[in-house]
Amino acid sequence: MQWPKIQFSWQIYLIAGVLIFGSLTALNIASFDNARLSIKQAMRHDTSWNGANGRIEVEKLKSALSSYLLLLDDAGKARVDLQIAIVKSRVGTWSQGSFGEFVNEDTDRIERLAHAKQVIVDIEDLISEHTANAGRKELMEKSNQLSKIFHNLGSLSHETSMNRAAAAREELQHQQQIQRRISEFLMGLGALLFFVAIRQNVSLKSASDLADANAQKFAHLAKHDPVTGLPNRTAVDEKLTALASAQQKPQRVCVLATDLDGFKRINDMLGHTVGDAALKAVGQHLTRAVEVSGAAGMVARVGGDEFLIILENCDPDWSLPDFARSLLQSLDVPMETEAGKVSLGLSIGYAESNNQQEAFVPLIMDADLALTEAKLRGKRRAVAYNNALRTKMKRREAVEDALPSAARNHEIRPVFQPFFDIQSGRCVGFEALARWTHPELGQVAPDEFISIAETTGDIVDIGGHILLLACREAVSWEFDAAISVNLSMSQILRSDIVRDVRKVLDETGLDPHRLKLEITESVLISDLDRTVAVLRQFQNMGIRVSLDDFGTGYSGLSYLAKFAWDEIKIDRSFVISAGSSEDVRNVVKMVVKIAAQLGAVVTIEGIETHEQREQFASFGCHTAQGYLFGKPQGRDKIPEYLQRQIVPLGRPANQLPASELRTRSKRV
Repeated sequence: MQWPKIQFSWQIYLIAGVLIFGSLTALNIASFDNARLSIKQAMRHDTSWNGANGRIEVEKLKSALSSYLLLLDDAGKARVDLQIAIVKSRVGTWSQGSFGEFVNEDTDRIERLAHAKQVIVDIEDLISEHTANAGRKELMEKSNQLSKIFHNLGSLSHETSMNRAAAAREELQHQQQIQRRISEFLMGLGALLFFVAIRQNVSLKSASDLADANAQKFAHLAKHDPVTGLPNRTAVDEKLTALASAQQKPQRVCVLATDLDGFKRINDMLGHTVGDAALKAVGQHLTRAVEVSGAAGMVARVGGDEFLIILENCDPDWSLPDFARSLLQSLDVPMETEAGKVSLGLSIGYAESNNQQEAFVPLIMDADLALTEAKLRGKRRAVAYNNALRTKMKRREAVEDALPSAARNHEIRPVFQPFFDIQSGRCVGFEALARWTHPELGQVAPDEFISIAETTGDIVDIGGHILLLACREAVSWEFDAAISVNLSMSQILRSDIVRDVRKVLDETGLDPHRLKLEITESVLISDLDRTVAVLRQFQNMGIRVSLDDFGTGYSGLSYLAKFAWDEIKIDRSFVISAGSSEDVRNVVKMVVKIAAQLGAVVTIEGIETHEQREQFASFGCHTAQGYLFGKPQGRDKIPEYLQRQIVPLGRPANQLPASELRTRSKRV
């Protein structure tokens, strides 16, 4: 009777043991699933991904800011505003979620994020001041500070994510070992426990593979562009640093910096999907071009529409300029993309190392300088770096820094070039031209400082200063000769120019009918409706309005009908070409006929010989400027010009004298 009890007890014990081990196994499985979920959560790359996107976005902001500081156009300003908004949004996401937890783990990170917010505010303040008072250098310093903070936090987040992933892998391996031991122990209990152990092992293997895949993804994201899959700026810097530190340095390293011409138009008109497709196609096109060239190299995307090409160990007889030109020509035809055909162009700046070069990273800056020069020369061209470009950049920075105080310190003053009645040979007025003498820079040419002043916004103060001095000078003349002053695009669009001109007239007491304001066709292009409204207000005040440099602008004759001009000034280029080109002569005659219908004076610029004077007088021009009549001179030469009489010509029967045209009633 006892044995059955004992047998029953063993059965109970066995069942109990199986149930206990089964329960332990079930509990272990449940706990492992929870641990696996926790480990997978730790291995998520939200923080690293968030940091990588922040680094990309701040580089886009730097690129947009650099373009805006170079051109200061409305489109560039809109692009900067958009990028600032994106960066501000990114800072907001960095304060929350997993990245916020990462930041709050360390006081230094909290301070850096707070500093980044303040730097963004500083950049917005500087941009709102048109950079006129801040200067390009201060803006670039602020953008570099912001970039440094973003890259530091992004790098730390990536490093932290990698460390957590490594710890998660170790924990997974530990859990795997425990499960393996349990599986071996429970194999004797039956196929069920063995199956459970195998299942857990498979799960562990999947998690380990996931960890390895995420680690590889982190490494790839850190050094590659997510749109094109090409290496990014980090990969380029590492590549050039590695080349410089290699035992056997390459004999010749070439760097080409490229910028897509027309990409913004595609993005704006066709959308970012087509824009991304265009970027991919360009990346593939440049990669194929490098492969065909036979040189070992790397193609990288380093900005919105900017690519870098790094070529190493190029043969001595291999031509870098020819390669650059071939890239330009290859985009002369529309490019096939995933979204259809698009038309793009390239601007290229290139530089190459010399035999004594110890570091190659500075080649990027050299190529960027050459790229900037290429865009300044009109885009769709390739420019080689030379030391003169760096000198030019430093000279431009010096001029930029000195401009804000130039007018205030009376360094910029007007000189006066006379214009004469082309028939009678009598001086009828003067054009005031700005000239700058700097105590350290010396004589700064107008072609140099005026374009920079237009970019920085200083042209508004300079133009107002020249207008005041010119009107003040005209009041002192014995004769009621006209005074002509140029107005820039910035003065028309960025300030209350009508108020400013009225204030100058009131202050100096100059008769408005003696004042003539000159604008170029480019001012009309920028904002036709606003410009015409402003010019009509001038005419209502009794001021004459002149279309300057006619023939050098965008649409030529089409703009003659946009406004009731008092004067049309034909550019000096027509003087040069009229002697040999019948077409040019016909254009001048046509302009004279149109001006006659408008009741406008026609002035020809650049007359240097009596033959040229006679030729354009025969076309029907009324007044003329040029070295034949007088060079731009200081105010002390004005009385001499007013008393000068050049030999008169016979006037065509159908041509009214300039003086009669000047005194006609003003049109509205």
